[in-house]
Amino acid sequence: MRALASSLAGLAGLAAVACGGQGVPTAEISETPIAVVYRSPEESRRHAEILAQQAESKQQTRADAPPPAAAEGVARAKDVASYMKTLMTGVASEQASRRFPGRLGLLQPRTLRIEGVAGAWGEAVPQAWSADRSRLLFTALVDNFAQVFELEMASGELHPITHGPEAHPAGCYGPDGSYVLMTARIVNDEAQSQIELLEAGSASPRPLTPGPRDYAPTCAADASAVAYVAAPRRGVEWVMVQDLGGSAEPRRLGPGREPRFCGAGAWIVYTAPILRGTKIWRVRADGTGRSPIGHGVLDETAPACSPDGGMVVYGVTEDYLERLYVRRFDGSGDRILYADGDASHPIW
Repeated sequence: MRALASSLAGLAGLAAVACGGQGVPTAEISETPIAVVYRSPEESRRHAEILAQQAESKQQTRADAPPPAAAEGVARAKDVASYMKTLMTGVASEQASRRFPGRLGLLQPRTLRIEGVAGAWGEAVPQAWSADRSRLLFTALVDNFAQVFELEMASGELHPITHGPEAHPAGCYGPDGSYVLMTARIVNDEAQSQIELLEAGSASPRPLTPGPRDYAPTCAADASAVAYVAAPRRGVEWVMVQDLGGSAEPRRLGPGREPRFCGAGAWIVYTAPILRGTKIWRVRADGTGRSPIGHGVLDETAPACSPDGGMVVYGVTEDYLERLYVRRFDGSGDRILYADGDASHPIW
């Protein structure tokens, strides 16, 4: 607990420095709200304490012998509900999540106020804005499996987009009123996933990718293409791009995960492993220009670009506390954006 208190104090100091003019000036940051999953400062602290206690307990009781190697593939049927939940929320602890679930909210990036989103229940995770930002796609658990919902921001009206028996832990807006979905199902006692297209007026989606582990779809602003992650075997993840018009084959952009189209769609930001942790990278949708964004020393996750493509917001977890940072697309001006409670899964 001393480490957690020290971390809280350190983050508070860093936040004060950032507000004092280090990094990107507040006036330069887009005023467009960021959809996030958040916890209050008190919930964040207590959530982190539970995680720290569990980690300490595991260290004390860990057996000397390593666990048996898992068979290649995804979780068995008895583990599917947990697998789907992890894919959707990134939850590290069932106990901590049950006691202090995150909530869907809108972060005002200049004032740092977070407003709850009416109509979204606990453990809802934002997925994508419509092109005019009048609608927000999010996922939430229904009978332990993730499904996609659409929220009309002005009226608060809620529309279910998917339903079981398959799980749909992610989605984005496709062309002509369609939705691009991650669909997961049980095949031969294993969970498999692929990217599918649910066309306007259709009751059933059609496959876009073959699987067996394709996930995390993100659509270009003009809905011309979808980027996603393909994991042909355990421990291997590739960022892929598939044009949504025509019959071109998917393009492999490089190793990585968590892709997001940036601005008009010429660039994609994503995370990729380095010698220690993961960092944010960028690559053009045609596969050129691959390079890191910034030179931070923290473990960076879940990047998302501002609507104009000029800024990148991303997550950092330190001592079980989830914070948001922001930097320019060129890698300069790194600073803490939000550290007053947990905030994660940003969709700008």
